Amino acid sequence: MKICIGIDASRCRSGGARAHLIGILDNLNINEIAISHVHVWTYESLKKDIPNKPWLTIHVPNCTTENIIYQLWWQLRTLPKRLHQYNCDVLFTADAASICSFSPSVTLSQDLLSFEPGNLYLYRFTKHWYRLIFIYWIQLRSLTKADGNIFLTKYAKKILQKKMSSVNDSIVISHGVDAAFKEYKNKVHSYKFNNKKIECVYISEVELYKNQIEVVKAIYLLRSKGISVNLSLVGGGAGYAKKKLENQIENFDPRSRFVALYPFLNRNELLKKLVDSDIFIFASSCETFGITLLEGMSIGMPIACSNQSSLPETLEDGGVYFNPKDPDSIANALERLINSPKLCKKISTRSNKLAEKYSWKRCSTETFTFIYDVYKRYSIGGK
Repeated sequence: MKICIGIDASRCRSGGARAHLIGILDNLNINEIAISHVHVWTYESLKKDIPNKPWLTIHVPNCTTENIIYQLWWQLRTLPKRLHQYNCDVLFTADAASICSFSPSVTLSQDLLSFEPGNLYLYRFTKHWYRLIFIYWIQLRSLTKADGNIFLTKYAKKILQKKMSSVNDSIVISHGVDAAFKEYKNKVHSYKFNNKKIECVYISEVELYKNQIEVVKAIYLLRSKGISVNLSLVGGGAGYAKKKLENQIENFDPRSRFVALYPFLNRNELLKKLVDSDIFIFASSCETFGITLLEGMSIGMPIACSNQSSLPETLEDGGVYFNPKDPDSIANALERLINSPKLCKKISTRSNKLAEKYSWKRCSTETFTFIYDVYKRYSIGGK
């Protein structure tokens, strides 16, 4: 029996959430999993990036241009009607911030920021702090009421299920990675940094928990030792976190000699930036998975990585770890790589090998198979 799947992607705003939706749809073979049609509700800019498929219909509701309250109201009152209108058999919520009551449903968790201890404290008593608390309860409701849950890592599953009042059918399905990054895995690195400027790159939107501020100071500490190292911060950003970062750069690099800020880059621009860099830094203290980290692994770069959240689960022994809140720790990790070509080659080879098991084809097949299985169990036994 073939089924029709509805996907609520109206709140898939992060880079990882966007990449996930595009990846699983582009690699879906509906004949392998007995799917007749897929309906996706999303916003205009993401619609443009979703691949055209004969079995795929994309809807852009007016709510996507409104505030979160209006979006949630649309999920509660209008989305169930649209799912019935298009004869959808099951709902896949691609972001857990949903209050749609349709059954059966599967919810994907892609955001740990409201749940991990310590990270909310960074935003205390700000507008964003109240928003994160609100989202905490919305996500918890969505995950608890769903008939099935998908988590990106074992770490995320453990954190969230401790908070849930009941544990539903669940599975861990990690992100995939764009095949274009794997095409660069054979890039030749000498890993010998003597008498050359060392180019470090950190790719992530500017946020307090991403710790770009601490990375800037770490680079300054290395330069204070006479190590010629530059830093590219890629991903853009805005608001309070961006302002704090700009102040930090002004303090340590007022002449813009060694820190450069870049906006969000498209895939080709990002690949060029990675190829032109020597060391990949990932300093986040909260990640459900870390898709940018996986891209660095796929391209075969020596990686200095945060030792917090889910990141050690993804990188395993394929990098050098540091405390992302401690600039001295970050600087020490980078110095280890700079002083050891042998270590660079070892972890680059290892992380690249680990990245081989991640693909959007695998992610897509596992995701839609799980959705289909949840539908079958629901249709046989009810909720």
